Amino acid sequence: MSWRVSKALLTLRAEVEKAHPGRSKVSDGTVGDTSHSARVSDHNPDENGIVHAWDVTVWDGPDPDALDDVAQPLAEFLRAKRDPRTKYVIHRGQMFRSYDKPGIPAWTWSPYTGPNGHFHHVHVSVYGDDGAPWGYPATTNPQPQPEVDMPTAKEIAEALRPVVREEVGKAIGWTRAVAESPNVADTDSQSQRLKDRAAHLDPERKG
Repeated sequence: MSWRVSKALLTLRAEVEKAHPGRSKVSDGTVGDTSHSARVSDHNPDENGIVHAWDVTVWDGPDPDALDDVAQPLAEFLRAKRDPRTKYVIHRGQMFRSYDKPGIPAWTWSPYTGPNGHFHHVHVSVYGDDGAPWGYPATTNPQPQPEVDMPTAKEIAEALRPVVREEVGKAIGWTRAVAESPNVADTDSQSQRLKDRAAHLDPERKG
């Protein structure tokens, strides 16, 4: 049996691709395998050969602080959008539906108890074959931060050289002032130590 993907999903997929260029697709999928064909699933083509489900890979992307840059934003977009084409969404052991269920209002996350918790992808099921735009924002993909050029050790040393020179000069001046001050007890040993200290700090002072 020939099959094709719902135009609604093709449009949504194109918008997601634009927002997340280069994303991983390792867990992406549309038409179901033999395990899906053995049960009721929107991954199976309907009587018209149309597949109404799309799995979208969880992707950490370029932002190291982001847990999930594709699947979770897409799920929350669909939940907030409340597009009549959305049937249900499953992700990370949770599920929301576009219709009420006893004790669970529409568009509300609730525990999913199916055989696959969908931790590696988000499952999106849709109604119909309407290919109208969804309006998925093209700005959800984090922009790479500009690289910061770190200074080299040599550059740091050159930048600190004037500061070090100034501080050494202050130390030399203070030591000389103390050594020559009339208020300091003029003992031979103390005076000589201070003079020796000044000579050590100032290589041009020979004695």
